[in-house]
Amino acid sequence: ALVFSKKDSLTSIPVSQNIAQYPAMAAAAHVLVVSHLQAESRILALYMNDHPEIQAIQKPVTQDKLYQAFSKVMFEKPEDEDGHQPRILLIEDNAVDQMVLSNLLDKFDYNLDITASAESGLTRLEQRDYDIVFLSCHLNGCEDCQDSFNLAQQIRELNEKQDKRVPLLGLTTLKNDVQDRLCFTSGMDDTIAKPIRKDVLKKQLDHWLVTKA
Repeated sequence: ALVFSKKDSLTSIPVSQNIAQYPAMAAAAHVLVVSHLQAESRILALYMNDHPEIQAIQKPVTQDKLYQAFSKVMFEKPEDEDGHQPRILLIEDNAVDQMVLSNLLDKFDYNLDITASAESGLTRLEQRDYDIVFLSCHLNGCEDCQDSFNLAQQIRELNEKQDKRVPLLGLTTLKNDVQDRLCFTSGMDDTIAKPIRKDVLKKQLDHWLVTKA
């Protein structure tokens, strides 16, 4: 929900308090929309400090501001109630791509394990629970991606035995409709184009971590 303040008053705060009082709306994510002067208010600062689950943005409202705010109130959950921090497995034999994804994930404070082969990737999945698996579509330098497709199918077979389905995202230099269909058929949930962009990676993490939860 978006809660707007009047031009001359921080009315969004009492509205936000009222929202929290109704059981049907208490869990609803909401963002306060305030003016530039209201954003510098000590009252707002104190309220936001007491309610870290709420975000505030300044007028004028833009699509980027909305996305950033709602991403934080709805998706950014580095730890769940049990203190669990998302753990990610990267199966990638290209050292440069390993470094790129590792550096990007460091900014999001997630645990990352990296392996360079199909065999070690399956072993990791047998031994540990992961929240997301990133799989290179070009293992062993294979242009037709068949080695990666075979591994994706093996991962899904393992998931069936373990009675779970881990989000599996393919990393590809051949991002197109044909490639996507082949990836989906092999058992992947989605694909990300190389070189990997930070904003695209963040959207995928937001989506699949929440979907899995």
